[in-house]
Amino acid sequence: MSEQTPAPTQTRWQRLAEFLFFVVVMLLLVITALPLVYRSQGLVCPSDTFLAGTFRPDLQKLSWVGAATATCFALEYWLIFLIPSLEKIFGNRVRWNDARRPLLRHLQSNLDLAVLVAMVPLIFVAAFSNYCLRPGVIQFRTWPWADTQHYRWPDVVGIQTACWRGARGAWPASYVFIMYDGATLNIMDSLGRADDHYPELDRALKNVHFMFDSRGVSPQCGRADANLLRIRP
Repeated sequence: MSEQTPAPTQTRWQRLAEFLFFVVVMLLLVITALPLVYRSQGLVCPSDTFLAGTFRPDLQKLSWVGAATATCFALEYWLIFLIPSLEKIFGNRVRWNDARRPLLRHLQSNLDLAVLVAMVPLIFVAAFSNYCLRPGVIQFRTWPWADTQHYRWPDVVGIQTACWRGARGAWPASYVFIMYDGATLNIMDSLGRADDHYPELDRALKNVHFMFDSRGVSPQCGRADANLLRIRP
């Protein structure tokens, strides 16, 4: 009769230890990986780009959170597998599968790896669905396989800004360029992370005649950069 695999169990302190482990690993990934993500957006742009970003910020965040979570679980699994004494800290979270069935022996790790592999293409899709703001040109592509579109700054006919109350007290915002042909470009995600480039945006729009509409900005907008949304460049 084969030995039955014990069900995973954790005490309150083991759950706390696992939570702290995930927090530490996540922080390390954020410190090391996020700068690489934002730098990669600039690497796919010409050298004179002063502001770069992605058309798919939500996809970018989802893919990186998925990749980071899978990395955390895989790291925990292999730490416990290689150092069994760590079960005293994290609890019995590793199901010891039948060693005679290699594909099942590390089932949890294989699932984590599958999630990680699935996230990698999404990371590239978000990184190459990008825009580049340059002193004389605005260029962007909505998807990696789409043609790159080029506009001059005088092609901007309008800027619409908005700030509204979201879920759990958050204040989402938008900063949308409207081109002469109806194309739109929301740069809020990158502008909110790099407001030191706002003077360069101001210089690029100098002598450009466009409509500025900030009626979508709530009077109670709680963002630190709320004034940037209200003031015409």
